[in-house]
Amino acid sequence: MKPTGPRARRVHDRVWTLATGTLIAAGLIAALHQPGALASIALFLSASTMGMLVTIAFEPEELPGADLLRRMFLGGLVGGGLLVALVGLSVTFGPAAAWPVGLCLVTSPDLLRWVRVLLGRDAVPAPPAPAPPPPARRTTRKPVADPPPPAPLPADEAESFVVPDVMGDDDLCRAWCSSFVALQRARSEEARMRVVGMRAIYLDEIERRHPEAFQAWLAAGARASQDPRRFLGRGPNAHGQV
Repeated sequence: MKPTGPRARRVHDRVWTLATGTLIAAGLIAALHQPGALASIALFLSASTMGMLVTIAFEPEELPGADLLRRMFLGGLVGGGLLVALVGLSVTFGPAAAWPVGLCLVTSPDLLRWVRVLLGRDAVPAPPAPAPPPPARRTTRKPVADPPPPAPLPADEAESFVVPDVMGDDDLCRAWCSSFVALQRARSEEARMRVVGMRAIYLDEIERRHPEAFQAWLAAGARASQDPRRFLGRGPNAHGQV
């Protein structure tokens, strides 16, 4: 009678596990007498190596190293133990050992589960969910707060802000790059608008000093965070300071 209900399946699984474990233990004990301890150890090592190789071949590549080593060890242990037990039963009991071994195989819970799936009595078992990532380690280091954004300039001061001619091209380009960082760190709309206005002034000054190099920079796909200094030597009006 095949187990149908959840309770009957649990009972069947426990009985099958107990019977299979007893059969394997009997086979291991029999293998110590015939073919002998040394031959059983050699057979176990060979079968364990083969079990590890088979485990590696069928495991996914993205499996973490610790899980792969654990499954390799388990696969080698199970493979070596089963083969030694099977040899011990075969040598000791002869063809009669095929009956209990075959009975354990055909009554395997996994085999019965797939039979029920093929017959439409159970749903297809879903693949196991991936293990959650390990929690991040907590450190006692105190978080460093970002520096506060610069205070916004008054409206009249922002409108009258100009780049002095004593500022060299290198300083102007560095100010352009620094303003991009300031724009990313701005926390309020007022601070962002102030930085945007300053960047517009820097951009106009670069175009005023080097119109042809400025156009070459734009044609090359200028980015907001890009340093334009390598383009300034292209224009005829390139200079270090004004």
